[in-house]
Amino acid sequence: MFNRPQSPSTQTLLTSLFGFDPTRLLGSVQTFGFDVQRTDSGYRLEVAAPGYKPEDIKVTVENGQLTVQGKTPDGRQFTRQLVLTDDIDQDKIQATVDHGLLTLTLPFHAKVQPRTIQVQVGAAAAPGNGQKAQATS
Repeated sequence: MFNRPQSPSTQTLLTSLFGFDPTRLLGSVQTFGFDVQRTDSGYRLEVAAPGYKPEDIKVTVENGQLTVQGKTPDGRQFTRQLVLTDDIDQDKIQATVDHGLLTLTLPFHAKVQPRTIQVQVGAAAAPGNGQKAQATS
């Protein structure tokens, strides 16, 4: 149920996101499917983790690698490791688990986020020019 085959486009996205195809890591103790979504502010990774509580899951980041480990008191366990790209702000990664769904939020660095630049009129936009443009009639 949770080990869904990935389409070529999903594998391409995962390879570009993590630097390798993380679906090859699915051969661990227990297999979980996952979904990756790109948003304007980063990536959202969802992992089905039925029966796991927050205290059963450990998420670490070290040397550009994200590791997710889960172990329940009854012995069920899983481990996933993903290589993070440079555009991810590793200090702001968040993880939540709710009703058996582990959600990881991987935000972009602020400099990578798209923004809108206001277009100004003529010389008033030049750096160091403290004068305001005046309308003439």
